[in-house]
This record gives sequence, structure tokens and C-alpha cells, in this order.
Amino acid sequence: MNERNILSKILLFGVIWGFLEVVLGGILHKYAVPYTGQFMSSLGIMILYIGYYNGLKPIHLLLGGIVSAGMKLFDFALFTIVTVDILNPITGILTQTLIFAIILHIAGEKFRNNWIKLFCTFIFVISAILVFSLIASKIYPSLLGLTMKPTCTANKAIITKSIINTFVLWGVLSGVDLVYEKKMTASFSFLSRLSYRPYFTVLALVVISAIFQWIVIA
Repeated sequence: MNERNILSKILLFGVIWGFLEVVLGGILHKYAVPYTGQFMSSLGIMILYIGYYNGLKPIHLLLGGIVSAGMKLFDFALFTIVTVDILNPITGILTQTLIFAIILHIAGEKFRNNWIKLFCTFIFVISAILVFSLIASKIYPSLLGLTMKPTCTANKAIITKSIINTFVLWGVLSGVDLVYEKKMTASFSFLSRLSYRPYFTVLALVVISAIFQWIVIA
């Protein structure tokens, strides 16, 4: 895969995740739908994993996550100050992407084994929760004077939440494995259409996301 194809896929999968974070995540948060964070997290990692099946390496997934987080920067153009609501999703996206890319790099092809995937998914989930909580409770208060609501504080709550999130995400990733290993990707015709003209798709999704943010916040 040449550099241009790699770049187009990084942008495509990163912007798709960012678009869903902005539009779908924005709608779910607006109506206070329970477990929105967990749902959007699983959805984002699923998109990265599909990108992995489409030839992207872990380092490319990390760049895609940075693109996705960048989509949330539309908020900076609409607010004059940095807020918790802006930093929260950006921090979550970057944290999850970095940890997932590291785990995929270490596990390699073994990640597709169900038991290894289950173990790696648990490590990913609990690491993402702990790192995010550390940033929220220690780094942001000292640097910006902002206190983000920690993901979890009690040890029992962390373990319980991690186990639930692990099985949800493991199921999602196993579904991706099943689709690609059974060569059922023809059913993802919508994704194929998006990949046909990736730069046009990227531009369209960015513009729609920006308009959505402007309308919702205005």
C-alpha cells in the first residue's frame, strides 16, 4: 500500500470516528442517554479495528485517533475558553487510541485469537480508565485549574466497570473478526462507497460536523 493510500485511509477512518463523536455522540449526550461514553468508546475502537483489517498499522491507527480528536477542536472555534466538555472527549479519544495501538503492536496477529483478544481487551479497558482518571484528577487541575469528573474512583467500581466494558468491546471486536474472516465484507457496501473517493468523503464529513457543532451550540 503506497503512502497516498495510507494517508487517505488514516484520514477516512479518523474522520469517520470524529464525525460519529461529534454528531452521534453530541445527540446522545444532549439527551443524556445512559452509557453514552462506553458506547462511543466501543464504536470508535471498532472503527480503528476495521481500519486495521484494511491495511493500517498500529502507528497509522494512532494518527487516525489524532485526526478524530482534532474533529472535536471545532469546539475551540465556538468557545472562548477551554471547558471540561471539550477536553473530556479529546482526552478519551487520544488515551484509548494510544493504548489500543500499543496493544495491537505487541499482540500482532495473535490478537485475533479469542482468548488473547479477551485478555488484551481487559488490559486495554482498565488501562484507559486508569490513565484517563489520572489525567483528570492530577494533570488538568495542576496545569489548567480544571477538574474533570473521574471515570471511577473506588477500586470495586473500576473492576466492575472494566469487566462490563471488556465483554462489550470484546464482542464488538469479535464481530469484526467474524465478518472479515468469513469474507462477508461485501455487506459493508456503504464503507466501500466511502472509500471510493476518500478525500471527498473526508471533506464532506468535516463540513457536516462543523455545521452540526455550530447549529447545536448556537
